[in-house]
Amino acid sequence: MNNIKIIAFFAAVLMFSCTTSKAITKGDKPVKKVNAAVADFIKNLDSAQPNYKWLRAKTVIDYEGENSISATAIIKMRKDSIVWSSVSILLEVARMLANTDSTVVLNNLQQTYSTYNLKDVEKFVAIPGLSLPAMQKLLLAFPPFPVLGEDIITSINNVFEVKGKRHADSMSFSMDAATMRMTHFRYRTDTMNVTVTYDKFEEKNGMWLPKSIKILAFSPARSAINISVSSYLISDEDEVRFHVPASFSNGRLKD
Repeated sequence: MNNIKIIAFFAAVLMFSCTTSKAITKGDKPVKKVNAAVADFIKNLDSAQPNYKWLRAKTVIDYEGENSISATAIIKMRKDSIVWSSVSILLEVARMLANTDSTVVLNNLQQTYSTYNLKDVEKFVAIPGLSLPAMQKLLLAFPPFPVLGEDIITSINNVFEVKGKRHADSMSFSMDAATMRMTHFRYRTDTMNVTVTYDKFEEKNGMWLPKSIKILAFSPARSAINISVSSYLISDEDEVRFHVPASFSNGRLKD
C-alpha cells in the first residue's frame, strides 16, 4: 500500500470507523454493591461525557508500520453525527467525511474517491461495536462503552481501573477521578490487541481534552499512530466543505 493510500486508510478507518453494532446500555445489569468512591464514579460518568456541538482539532499524525509517515491534519467533529478531516503533507493529500452511514475518502494526488459502507468499514474495525459516537468519545479520552454492573472497578490513588468483557473480548481502562478522562484504554480480541494512551490534558470550555493520543495495535504485525494536538476549538457552528470533483474516478483502497 503506498504512502498516500496509508494516510487515507488510517485517517478514514483506524481513527473514524463507524459501525452500528448494538450498543450496550448502562441498565443491562444491576450494579453490584461497591464502595462509596466507586459508586460516585459510576454516578458521575454520565455528567462527565464530552459536551460540545462542534469540536475542531489541529494535529500532527505520525504513523509507524510497514511504512512511516508524518502528516498534519485538521479534524472537525459534530457530536454523534459527523467526522471530517483534511490530511496534508505540505499540500492537502486526502480529505475524509464520515457519518453514521458511510465514509468517503478523497485522494487528491491520485484524483480518486473511495466510498465505504458499514460492511466495508467493519472489515477494518479493531473494536467490535464501535459506533461513530463511541469513536468520538474514544478520541476525547472518554470510555466508548458504558460501564456495566459486572465490570470490575477498583480505586487506587485517585485513579479508577475498570476491567470487563465486551462481546467475547476483554476491555479495560484507567481513568483519572479529577478530570474524569482516561489515561489508558486497552482492548483485546483473538486477533488484535489495541492500546490507547492519553497525555498532556488541557481544560477547554469545562472539558479536559488530551493533546497527546498514542494508538498501538498488534494484529499480529505492529502498527502505531501518534496524534499530537496543537489546539482545540469548540463552537456552536462550523463549516464542513466536502464534494467529489467530477474529474475524480472511483478508486477503492486496496491492501
